[in-house]
Amino acid sequence: MKKKTSKIVILLSLLFLFLLPSLFNQIQLVSGESPETSDDVLYLGQDYPFHLDDYYDDSDPAHVYTGAKLQKEYVPTSTVYEESVSYVNNSESQTPYNIGVSMINGTFGNQDNMHVDDNSYSTFQAQDTNTYSYDYDSPSQWGEFSFTKGSGTTAEDIVSNNGVYNTLTSGITATPQTAYHIIRPDADVYNTGWTTTPCWDDIDDNIIQPTAGDGLYTKAKSSGSTYTIWFSCDDPSLQTGGTVTDVTLWVYAKKSSNSATGIKIQINSPTGTYAQAQVGLSLSYAWYSVSFHFPTPIPQSHANNLQIGLVSIKGSYTYYYYVDVAYLYLTESYDTNTYSFDYEVSWGIPSGTATTLYYDYATSVALDCDLDIWDYIGSTWVELQSNTGTGYITSSYDLLANPNKVSSGTIKLRFQTDSYASNFEMYIDQLTIYYSTIIAGDSILNFTIQSPAFTNHVRDDLLALKITSNHYTNISTLTTTKIWNYQTSTWVQLWSATRTSEYSESYTITSNINQYFDGNGKILLNYTNTDSDSFMLYIDYIQFLLVDKLDLVHTTSFDKVGEWKIRWEVQGSVYYTSWVSYQVIGMANFEAISESDYTTRWVLQNSTISAVEDFHDDINTDYWNLVDVGSNSFDYTYITTGDSHTYNTFPDTNYGSTSNLVISDDHRGYFIFPEMNSNYLFENQSGYSQIFVYTYLASSTVNYQMLTTQTSFSENTITWNNQPSPNSLQDTLSIGSSGWKAFDISDFTGYYVLKLETESGLANIGFRSREYSSNKPYFIRDDVCKNYFGSGYMYMQTNTNELIGLLSKDYGTHKTLSSGDYFEVDLQTNSDSKIELKLYKDSSLQKTLTLSPSGNTNFNRHTVKISVSESLEFDQLKISSTFEDEDYMKIWDIKTYKYSLVGDSADFYLGSKRSKEIYLTASDSFPYNLR
Repeated sequence: MKKKTSKIVILLSLLFLFLLPSLFNQIQLVSGESPETSDDVLYLGQDYPFHLDDYYDDSDPAHVYTGAKLQKEYVPTSTVYEESVSYVNNSESQTPYNIGVSMINGTFGNQDNMHVDDNSYSTFQAQDTNTYSYDYDSPSQWGEFSFTKGSGTTAEDIVSNNGVYNTLTSGITATPQTAYHIIRPDADVYNTGWTTTPCWDDIDDNIIQPTAGDGLYTKAKSSGSTYTIWFSCDDPSLQTGGTVTDVTLWVYAKKSSNSATGIKIQINSPTGTYAQAQVGLSLSYAWYSVSFHFPTPIPQSHANNLQIGLVSIKGSYTYYYYVDVAYLYLTESYDTNTYSFDYEVSWGIPSGTATTLYYDYATSVALDCDLDIWDYIGSTWVELQSNTGTGYITSSYDLLANPNKVSSGTIKLRFQTDSYASNFEMYIDQLTIYYSTIIAGDSILNFTIQSPAFTNHVRDDLLALKITSNHYTNISTLTTTKIWNYQTSTWVQLWSATRTSEYSESYTITSNINQYFDGNGKILLNYTNTDSDSFMLYIDYIQFLLVDKLDLVHTTSFDKVGEWKIRWEVQGSVYYTSWVSYQVIGMANFEAISESDYTTRWVLQNSTISAVEDFHDDINTDYWNLVDVGSNSFDYTYITTGDSHTYNTFPDTNYGSTSNLVISDDHRGYFIFPEMNSNYLFENQSGYSQIFVYTYLASSTVNYQMLTTQTSFSENTITWNNQPSPNSLQDTLSIGSSGWKAFDISDFTGYYVLKLETESGLANIGFRSREYSSNKPYFIRDDVCKNYFGSGYMYMQTNTNELIGLLSKDYGTHKTLSSGDYFEVDLQTNSDSKIELKLYKDSSLQKTLTLSPSGNTNFNRHTVKISVSESLEFDQLKISSTFEDEDYMKIWDIKTYKYSLVGDSADFYLGSKRSKEIYLTASDSFPYNLR
């Protein structure tokens, strides 16, 4: 019976609990509700959240607040308590990166970060907008021709290919020749005692030394007197213009006795004896001779009158001299004539850059006619053309692609032909250089800078967007800055001013702020300037500041019954809100009465079981270290998959298969690197990103630019007429020698163009393409880090098969988990390998959990929950896996949740026949349960 009475008392007590709030019409008993007015009555020891919503200063909408406090005053004692508010922020600030710069006109030079006002500058060089004029220049006839063979005769138009020809006549070449003649006696001219008559008929044998004679002879005796005989000879058949330079008389003779002295042999002519010699003769026939060289060669007429003379030498006794053979051996000298061309022509353009040589020529007869050009680097002639017929050769030669054939705008040509038997002619219709000259224009600077993405730009309580730029120019010139309105698609001017020393320009936008952000939360600025003089812009610091209304929340409780007042102190402007008063009560509203004879336990509960966040690593405060890897970074290198140059002289020609490419004032080079669209992550790259090209030729030292292109293109179809326009400047290099050249890259689009910074002048380079056997263009990203920590997330990645991990810091305290509690991890991975979450306590491994299973197919960002089935403690976490090439994992957030009682409760013991008054927080949602 007593037990029944006890239950009734308890039920009455519960009824009292639900009825008690009606005694206080002003009391709000819902747990955790924010007090709104001073009419609200608060309960002793209860937590209440207080809010300050949409605060801002009308006089300064761009004001940034740095802190806040909630002040509580206990009125009975005038005691004031101050509690700091943990999170105060009404602004978001962004400063641009170098990769956000896009050049329209000009060059982005020294690339400072523009994040800090530190007198370290990013430089922007204005672009000289030069134009070009084109003309032809030809050699003068015949002053700039140097003839070795041939000469110019008729001078006509040599600039145009119009069928009006310049005529040249070939030059003669006389080639010395030698011929030999034998003439024999043909009559006795004078005889004083030689026998037998006619004597010549016996000595004109058709033989020459050393052959013996035929035995027929003429003879003379040695006694009595000196006997002389002269013979005339045959006429030699000389060449036209031929002359005799040497003559030798040969006789085949003997004497009858050793006592005989001998004879004289003579070469005679009507003008006198040319040569004679006394020969002693022997008893047997032998050959004897006498020779004469004519210092002045004799012509045909004199050669027709040469004579042979024989004179016996007188002795005391009668002996005989016998002559069997006599003849003259003549040496003739004459010339043969041939005709040919051999001449050079050298001329230069008055100014500018030589681009193309045009020529049109022919010969009147069919023979080999070569056109050569001088190589100033190799110091040698190089053949351009060989014409073996009589047709005209009409062609051109690319001087830009062959810069070693031009020196200071001058070229040198040579025409040479084979020899021909008769005179012939050469015809030149065209011989001219096509060249360009620069017409100086204004210097123009025009570029845009894009901010990093904002996160608060979609709020509806934005107050102000403030843009600040610290900059100046090196000359007095007007710089204008504008901001892009994405709603109206127009540029809105912020300022336009002349600053020759660093000045901080600023502008605040307070209306339609959302219109200045793109869909990704980015802002776009434009800097422009035009001046007749070259100039540079220096930017030290740029800031985009977005300010919204201030919202604060702070939870507090009250430890004394009575009147309290609260107000907000907003720091930054030191603004105080008005005091608001509240009544705090602490009366008991529940009485427990036990009628039991025994001590009873009373458990009153209106709680629910709810998962409550217990631990949170937001991957924003404490750095995680990369562990277990062989190296912390890797290099990413790949060769271009497409390259070509374009040439405006042949604007519809594709050069995609050419192994050597050219960059000049009318040549551009294009490269494709699609492999940069890999699975690698590049947020953390400690090294450089560069495109390497190998130059094998550089005519002079000038600046070359590497830029992205506005659109993609194909190696096999790109021409000058369909080439995409350059877009964003990546790097500028001064090149004047051969070898590898590296251009820094900041925009990874995959399509690039290499061009002269100023597309004029004679400068050019030649470089190897991917079709060449070696030294192909390639792209490198140096020191790509395997981990990254920042912007609210971290990742790990690899370029090989290896064990890899991320290790948190030691959290300093032991975090606890009970069975049923769980981890919640915000992650993304492209790996199908098993990824583990390891729990450490005091550096000792406590538990290994599966974060992503082997065979994973969810490669999107998602949240995973990992429950534990036992009580655990940890103070450090590690993420670990064995990754393959290009595998990565990103982590945004790691939390733990514990299941706890939420709401009010009471747990006490009552002795026999005893009672107890307590205070319970009333709830409209959950009744109290007695257990």
